[in-house]
Amino acid sequence: MSLHRDPAGIPALRESMHLIQLHNRKRYGGGDSVAYARTCAILRCHGQALTEWTAETPMGSLNFREKLLLLQRSLFSRTVAGDLDALLAGAGPHLLHVHNLFPNFSPALLLQARHRRIPLVFHCHNFRLTCPVETHFYKRGTCRKCLDRGAVMCVLQNCRGDLAESAAYALQSALARRLGIVRDLIDAYIAPTRFTRDWLVAAGIPAEKLFVLPYPVPAPESAADPALNEYAAFAGRISPEKGLDTLLAAQEMTGLPLQIAGLAPENPITANVTWRGFLQGAELDAFYRHARFLVVPSLWFETFGLVAGEAMAHGIPVIASRIGALAELVEDGRTGLLFSPGNPDELAALMLRLWNDPDLCRRLGKAGREKILKLCHPDIYYAGLMGVYEKAIGE
Repeated sequence: MSLHRDPAGIPALRESMHLIQLHNRKRYGGGDSVAYARTCAILRCHGQALTEWTAETPMGSLNFREKLLLLQRSLFSRTVAGDLDALLAGAGPHLLHVHNLFPNFSPALLLQARHRRIPLVFHCHNFRLTCPVETHFYKRGTCRKCLDRGAVMCVLQNCRGDLAESAAYALQSALARRLGIVRDLIDAYIAPTRFTRDWLVAAGIPAEKLFVLPYPVPAPESAADPALNEYAAFAGRISPEKGLDTLLAAQEMTGLPLQIAGLAPENPITANVTWRGFLQGAELDAFYRHARFLVVPSLWFETFGLVAGEAMAHGIPVIASRIGALAELVEDGRTGLLFSPGNPDELAALMLRLWNDPDLCRRLGKAGREKILKLCHPDIYYAGLMGVYEKAIGE
């Protein structure tokens, strides 16, 4: 079910809502943390009362005892359960909106809120409900073994590269399913794309509880002119499922200048490649606006592809893998170009095509920006979010 409503049609009763926004920030950030922050900002902008309940994933390597304590916390913590009781005391909130649970929050908290009759909304920023490590990615390819054969496959495949961690992730996933988080416990689920919604419905989440609500993507007042810019761009986490190796291979074939916004590996020596480090806010906006095009070479499905949407909002065309939600956001030949995942030859040809065709750059960038303005405007997101909340509350 999709919810796209006119903000003017929002009932006055929503003005008095009190909302808990719960989120565990990952070690190196990600689209879920960006979406969480924007959600809170948009709700506050519209006068909603918020309580933000957040935790940070520990940075750096953990010793065995620290990992064991974190696992225990992800399964059950009396301290965290007490914190929730305190939040729910008195009049209590109208609703609990969950963005990311693990590793600091246990799914048992949702059962605790349910006993207090607090409506629950679960935001499916990733595939954690169907994959213990959330990516459905294993050894350079997509994987659905846990979906078909259970979370034990996370241990058998050692998906985290550390048996203790893989077992911990499998336990977390098994507990979540046992408590009914995939079917019974949640009042409404939010999927950022139709692809993600259909995937979750196929995995057993009731279709009537799933709502499609694209991420909010703020757009500048004016578009950039990509044809005047002088580098190809990549922005995102530097991890295998993001497909950066494919892009680096394509860049080597073309010799085009490439700039990368992300934490660089040690001693990154590649001709004509500039590592810009982690960028956010105005620096990231400037990075997009000065790119000829953005490449999103993901090897996993993606649930939305936030960096693609952000570049499109600036009028910058996107070349993306033809996989998962990316093929929904980036329409081949209209709002961008698509290539086969993991195929550097095909990607190199598209990079050269865009680099050498300024008119195509401008046309794709213009269409992409128009799509984001219609699909991802913060006011449209707010109206849709209020519609989901209304469904969850049962008004």
